[in-house]
Amino acid sequence: MKNPAPCLILLIVVLSACHQPSKQTTSTSPAPAKNHLRGYPNGGAVIQAYAQYLRTLDTMDLASGQPALSEFDRLFAGQSPEVCDTGFMLFWDFQKSLNLYDSNVRAFISPVSLDKLVGAEYQDKKLNAREQAAQQKLWSNNFIVKIEEGGSGPFLSPALQSVSRHFSRYVSEPMKEALAQEIIEEKDPYMDDDALIISPGQIVRRAVWWERFMTRYPHHIYDSTARFTYNGMINMMIEGSYNPPPSGDSTILIPPYYDSVYRLLRDSFPDSRTNAVINPWWQAVLAKDSVAMKKIYAKAAVF
Repeated sequence: MKNPAPCLILLIVVLSACHQPSKQTTSTSPAPAKNHLRGYPNGGAVIQAYAQYLRTLDTMDLASGQPALSEFDRLFAGQSPEVCDTGFMLFWDFQKSLNLYDSNVRAFISPVSLDKLVGAEYQDKKLNAREQAAQQKLWSNNFIVKIEEGGSGPFLSPALQSVSRHFSRYVSEPMKEALAQEIIEEKDPYMDDDALIISPGQIVRRAVWWERFMTRYPHHIYDSTARFTYNGMINMMIEGSYNPPPSGDSTILIPPYYDSVYRLLRDSFPDSRTNAVINPWWQAVLAKDSVAMKKIYAKAAVF
């Protein structure tokens, strides 16, 4: 079964074709630094060739990431880091498109089950030789076993940890920064079962880190992914703390965890955008201004 062109691959190829620098004799503002430009200098034939190659791979085959990496090495050797950033995004989008339905995963690691492997990931349980081979097979094909609270059981997830070293010699410094932070998120997720599960200090520092990344590299190809992560954190800081009181009860309480988050944010990063977004919510809670709270809460998903 062949996969139709993944959405991001098609989008980047279109951008590559259309985002050519215009020839102008005058300019009213300086051009951004090269590593700030989305896909700069777009890569032309290299990007399109890689996108075309990825479309030929079978997404039912969970080992397809290996030939994808090999072709990346062949095409992107000697290319600029900015072009390689775009190539990495193409690869990562492809890796995430591989078919991870239960039946496909079971066939890939048979006769071992994910239930056996998840113990090694989370509880340091020892594996026998067959289970170790299955675990190594997953790792070498850029997957890790995860489990979530309230979930139906262990599942596979694409693993940045296993590919970041491969790409580190190719990509730009901004991309290296983003991947290093994403690995932190991958190893220690900030939320599970619709709740924040890391310490108040961790969520504050991570949110501000992503804010500053977007400020430093506003046109980098990773910007939209960074923004998605950042917005998720912002929304959880508000939505997770909102427990409307029962009808007729005017008492509005904020959980101690979130009170600590807001205080740390105010005291440690008073000038951050994150504080500018969160502080009005906190003040509304302290003032027991349910009208303002409802207005802020309603807009939380569009920050």
